[in-house]
Amino acid sequence: MKWTMRLALLLGTILGIGLVLREGLGPILALLAAAGWTLLWLVPLHGLPLLLDALGWRTLLRASAVAAKLTAPGRLFVIASVREAVNRLLPVANIGGEIAGIRMLCRDGAEAATVAASVVVEVLLTIISQLLFAAAGVLLLLHLTGKVALASQLLLGLALSVPVIAGLYLLVHRGAIFQRILRGVESTLDLPAKLLGTLEQAVALDARLRELLGRPGALLATVAWQLAGFTASAIET
Repeated sequence: MKWTMRLALLLGTILGIGLVLREGLGPILALLAAAGWTLLWLVPLHGLPLLLDALGWRTLLRASAVAAKLTAPGRLFVIASVREAVNRLLPVANIGGEIAGIRMLCRDGAEAATVAASVVVEVLLTIISQLLFAAAGVLLLLHLTGKVALASQLLLGLALSVPVIAGLYLLVHRGAIFQRILRGVESTLDLPAKLLGTLEQAVALDARLRELLGRPGALLATVAWQLAGFTASAIET
């Protein structure tokens, strides 16, 4: 760990302790006392969705021929936990966690383009899973309340998002999106020759994306794991 990271960790710890002391321990302890020991159920109930999501990611990695020793569920669960922690606790717009996860798995020996492609596909499938889960929620709302007008409006809103998701899927599958982005930057800016390696990596990434999106069995299995994860998150809520 670099000295800058050690310093940041120390300053963050001091700041956290200072905020707690400033607000006072009384309200915090009172809240914990009111919640009781049942509050501890949040730990396994939050860990379960993380594990299910990690198993979905594992499906994509295995479909991409990543070595089995690198896709152990326990290791992927740790990486998934780090990804969520970075996204939740840092101002990284829910992107930094994915980058951290890619770096962690690459440090274990996996190919960067393959891992990055699995994460991009995972994020795309998460959007689809969220759409399906929301639709199921609207149907349950209709069943429980009988409010047809409200359910119709919600379903219409979900239906309008389908073309956007389909367009994004086609762009990633057939559009060579990362190669196009880098070529556009290259044609606009005077880039040094060393960035040609980056362009080659973008070409490799687009190729891995096309290969992975051409495996419908793995995609459907991943969506199933993600839907199970959303269901487990509902139990936590």
